[in-house]
Amino acid sequence: MFWLLCRLAASDCVLISLDLPSDERFSGGNQQTPDLAAMRCARQTVHSILGNSHSPDMPDQVGKILNGELLDLLFIDGDHTYTGVRSDYLMYHPLVRPGGLVAFHDIVKSAWEGCEVDRFWAELAREQELNPRAIIGHLSSHWGGIGLVDRKWADFA
Repeated sequence: MFWLLCRLAASDCVLISLDLPSDERFSGGNQQTPDLAAMRCARQTVHSILGNSHSPDMPDQVGKILNGELLDLLFIDGDHTYTGVRSDYLMYHPLVRPGGLVAFHDIVKSAWEGCEVDRFWAELAREQELNPRAIIGHLSSHWGGIGLVDRKWADFA
């Protein structure tokens, strides 16, 4: 997914990835830390932070990289629990610029008991001022989908 985001982003943008260390339970299970900098386009800058997104100091670490700027896109693909995805949203959506986007991975109801992104997505999707929209393919899958919401202007009043 990071490779795709690099291709879709501006040629001179800053990309920040916050990932669990490869030996952590929800890290993706491949026990390898990918070289994200190798995925970037020529003039893009990549910052890779290894740590738990739920740690209270993580938003400050991301904020230091941003150096007063705000994100255009926040892509949440965390531990997939209801508590985890809600926490990531609440902790990091203030770092998104007015009019920016917050995206969620795996918003489709899953047979996997631990995946509850759909539950949090359903709550956000009821908030029409967030302009919720879903990108869901037509192939049968045990999960998937991307959900997008706008960063509310009202949050900056």
